[in-house]
Amino acid sequence: MRRLRVTEVLAISGLIDTQWYTEYACDRGTAVHSATALHDAGQLDESSDWGDEVAHGRLEGWKRFVSECSVKILRSEFEVTHPTLNYVGHADRLITLDERPWVIDIKPATPERWHGLQLAAYQRAIQDSDILTEGGLVRRANVYLDKGKYKWIPRCEPRDWNVFHAALIVAQWKEASQ
Repeated sequence: MRRLRVTEVLAISGLIDTQWYTEYACDRGTAVHSATALHDAGQLDESSDWGDEVAHGRLEGWKRFVSECSVKILRSEFEVTHPTLNYVGHADRLITLDERPWVIDIKPATPERWHGLQLAAYQRAIQDSDILTEGGLVRRANVYLDKGKYKWIPRCEPRDWNVFHAALIVAQWKEASQ
């Protein structure tokens, strides 16, 4: 059985409606993620033509978040694979905030219910692998970016992992049935 991606699991199980995803929005998301990662590494050439006004506003929101919250970036744009459950995802950041490890996912302005499920999958893969060797329990949060601002939303719903795990079983069952 092939290894499913986290967002693929959520789509196959019916928890994400992808009909509103456009190529333009995906390209903008890629530009924002690339720019924030380059910013974190101190390698962003802000004079380059890398994105539109909305993307630049999201980068400004990210810079503000990192600065105001005294975030330390541990890892950026990295793959997480669960060692036994056969799924893989792409986490945006592993950070420390107030000396605690957090896995965070960067999103545009509008929160969706499935965002907590996505992060629960990343959190479990990190906890059950050797990605983080010290620092205790990894917490999870989304950072929503828009117009030079950010919104930090910690994800604490205990059911998120159970819902994702159920979705994973359904998605794997559907894949095996094809």
